[in-house]
Amino acid sequence: MKKIVAAALTAALMMLCMTALGEETVLTPVELNVDSLEYVDETHYLIARDADSRLYGLYNTDGEMLIPCEYGLLAYADYGFFEAINEDGLNTHALLRADGQAVTGWEYAAFEILNEKWGLAVTLEPTESEDYDYSGGFLGGGEHYVVTAYDVYDLEAGQKVGSLSREDCDTAVPHGDYLYVEDRQEVIHVYDKTLTPVDVEVTSLYNAYDEVDGNAVCLSDGLVIAEDVYSAYEDTDTGYIKVSGSNGMRLVDAEGNVLVPEGFDSIGMVYDGYVTVEQDGLYGLYDLAGGKLVVPCEYDEIYDFGLATIYRYVYNGYVCVEKDGKVGFVDTNGQVTCELKYGAAGVTQHGCTITVTDLDGSIYIVAADGTQTQTDFDEVDEYSGGDGSLLIVSKNDAYGLVDWHGNEVLPLEYASYDITITDYADAVIVDDTLMVR
Repeated sequence: MKKIVAAALTAALMMLCMTALGEETVLTPVELNVDSLEYVDETHYLIARDADSRLYGLYNTDGEMLIPCEYGLLAYADYGFFEAINEDGLNTHALLRADGQAVTGWEYAAFEILNEKWGLAVTLEPTESEDYDYSGGFLGGGEHYVVTAYDVYDLEAGQKVGSLSREDCDTAVPHGDYLYVEDRQEVIHVYDKTLTPVDVEVTSLYNAYDEVDGNAVCLSDGLVIAEDVYSAYEDTDTGYIKVSGSNGMRLVDAEGNVLVPEGFDSIGMVYDGYVTVEQDGLYGLYDLAGGKLVVPCEYDEIYDFGLATIYRYVYNGYVCVEKDGKVGFVDTNGQVTCELKYGAAGVTQHGCTITVTDLDGSIYIVAADGTQTQTDFDEVDEYSGGDGSLLIVSKNDAYGLVDWHGNEVLPLEYASYDITITDYADAVIVDDTLMVR
């Protein structure tokens, strides 16, 4: 987009904010000298291209510059790290933090970010062999590439701790301060935080805990993290361990700290600091940070909803629940905020709202605070993005934006791809213009 066009769109949207939004939701344009904005899913980051230099940098969803636009390419690598390129060639990439600080040197071709602590920095060379590790001319050189080395980094410290050869590393899985690595002969090796081999035999890349003599034990170092257990299994996404014992199931961390006390029949998936728990066939929601049951075990289902790989139970302070085939909302004090009266089979969840279609085709937007609004839209996008407080709607193939009470935020005059709601609903990108709430 040319700068003059961006300025004109910003001015038009500013007028819209002052005249059409009402009191519910106000979006304020942020003037940025960019001609491209790419939202990074599950984050508060925007990869931007400067309108003059055509180089890339990073902003947050408040419109604050985090990394100056001075790189030929900037791409999200995961867990808050970014891959940057500042010159042509194969092994010319570096890994940056979101503040622009380099974690590695500029001698790498690719990165495999395992979690917040562990990462592999990869050097490559072209190959004509059918046995290759990476493909694609975007890396420079030929179409197929083979690994020459995996440099292992402690990303928290920003330090290289060692290196593994291609034969030494086929798959790597982190477990706290330990790294489980399967080589190309399918043998699993355990390394400590200095990449020193640990003399221990394990049978799985994905579970570093097991029951030994009635205790839950860390297989890497023999540390007992829980007593009176029948089984112990690690959630590799969080590093937490589900432990079953004579008094039911509990959830502990790698140091043995109890996150969810025993007494529950089952413990579900952890999303965004909350986890479902079950007692006598009914489900509730446990707040790990608060250390308490915030939704009692009274419901047939606790709904989760999300895009890409991010899921949540709590949206804008509300939880969608189902009982006896009816759906509604409760807050994080367990209080019902929207009566459970909507048939589950006819409900579509959008975070802290649901939509229900009447027999005549009319779509109702039902907010978690209980407000029900009849609309004349053809569709409410099931995957609008955000927490459900903003929704992308369409009529006659034109798209716009409303809030959870059905109030117009953007008029029905856009293409669907012109509107992006960030995952935390703190900003909207409208045709490469950033709008903040």
